[in-house]
Amino acid sequence: MAVRLSARLSQIASYIGAGESVCDVGTDHGFIPIFLAEQGGHDPVIMSDVSKGSLAKAVSDAEEELSGKDIPQARLGDGLDVLEPGEVDDIVIAGMGGLQILDIMTWDFVKTLSYRKYILQPRRDSAILRKWLEINKFTIIEQCIVPENGRFSEILCVSTDGAEARDIGFYERKTLLEVFDNDPDLLARYEYPDGLIDPSETGIEMRYFNSELDKSLIIIDKIRQNSEAKDALDLHLARLRRLEKLCGKKN
Repeated sequence: MAVRLSARLSQIASYIGAGESVCDVGTDHGFIPIFLAEQGGHDPVIMSDVSKGSLAKAVSDAEEELSGKDIPQARLGDGLDVLEPGEVDDIVIAGMGGLQILDIMTWDFVKTLSYRKYILQPRRDSAILRKWLEINKFTIIEQCIVPENGRFSEILCVSTDGAEARDIGFYERKTLLEVFDNDPDLLARYEYPDGLIDPSETGIEMRYFNSELDKSLIIIDKIRQNSEAKDALDLHLARLRRLEKLCGKKN
C-alpha cells in the first residue's frame, strides 16, 4: 500500500518534478523519500539525518513499505555535508526553524548553489529566511500556506537560478535581526508577504491571516497591561497593521 502523506508533506512533494533527484535533509520518518521511491523516476532519492536513531527508523520503514523495490539511500550527517556538489536536483529542508535552515544553507554557500531547487518549510523565523533569500538573489518560485493538525505551515519553493555565491558569514543572521529591529513594518511585510497562496484555493491563507490578526490583538492587549513589555509594542502594532491590510479590514 502506498505511503499516505499529510497535507504539508504532500505539498512539499508536489514541488519535486518528474525525473528530479532529491535529498530530504533531516528526514525524520522518511515519508517523502519513501513516497518518491514508490513513484519511481527520481534516482537518486536520498534521506539524511543527524540522528542515528531517526535514520535507522526511516530505513526500517522504507524496507517494510518498499519490499522488492529500491529503497532511498540513507546518509547519516549534518545538513548538506552528506552530499557531493550538484549530486541532486532538489533539496528538501522541512520542519526546522528558519535560523537552522539558514545555518545549513550558509555553511558552504558555493555548494548550496550547486543544487537547482530548495523546498523549505520553516517552523519559525520565516521573515529572516525570506530576507536572506532576497539578499542573495534566490528566486521564490512559489510560497504557500497549508493547514495541518491545528497549525499553519509555510512552504517556500526556491530556485538557485540567478543567486550569487557571496561570502555570507555564519552570523549574517545577526545583521538581519538588527535590520528588522530598526524597522518593525519591514519585518511584518516579510512575515506576512504578498503572494502567499493557498494551493487548495479554499481561502486558507485568509483564515491564516485572520488567525494571526486575532493573536496580535490578544498580545497587544497583554503588552498594554504590562509596563515591562512595552518595548515589544511597536513590533506587534506593525504586525497588526500588516494583517489588517491583508485581511481588508483597514486601508
